[in-house]
Amino acid sequence: MATQNSAVSFLGALSQVSLYKRTQGRLVRQLTALTIAVIVLLGAGAFSSEVMRGVASSVAPFPTSAEELQTSSAPMIQGLLRYGVPTLLGLLGCWVAYRAVNYPRFADFLISVEAEINKVSWPSMGELKRGTIVVISVMFSLGITLTLYNSFWYWFFKVIGVLEDIGPSE
Repeated sequence: MATQNSAVSFLGALSQVSLYKRTQGRLVRQLTALTIAVIVLLGAGAFSSEVMRGVASSVAPFPTSAEELQTSSAPMIQGLLRYGVPTLLGLLGCWVAYRAVNYPRFADFLISVEAEINKVSWPSMGELKRGTIVVISVMFSLGITLTLYNSFWYWFFKVIGVLEDIGPSE
């Protein structure tokens, strides 16, 4: 019963325009809405180029002559199907993204996430540079070490006859 009520309240929240606690958690909420919108728009673009192209061409074939082009509504129907449906899906998805970050339960979660982010002590620029140098140095030294191990084992297995030299392919 609680799941049904929360689903109904989210659907009801989709029809509202008001902002929930508009001054709190703005950065996280804006970035979350932007991320959801970008994913939806990329999906709508892929839907337009992949799925709707096949659907549009199977609904009404392109006219073959100039007279058919003037009297036929096929290009208009194909254009509406190929670009109109994904555009509507993109707009609907952006609206859902906007409303999702203003849905009280999700908005309160995002507000608390931003509050926790603000509590974290972030490293200074000097600490960040030193840490980056350490990580890059360790990665290069591990790469060199693994290359040396690989060369040794290649030489060893070649000496004992497990590996054979394969000449250049013709």
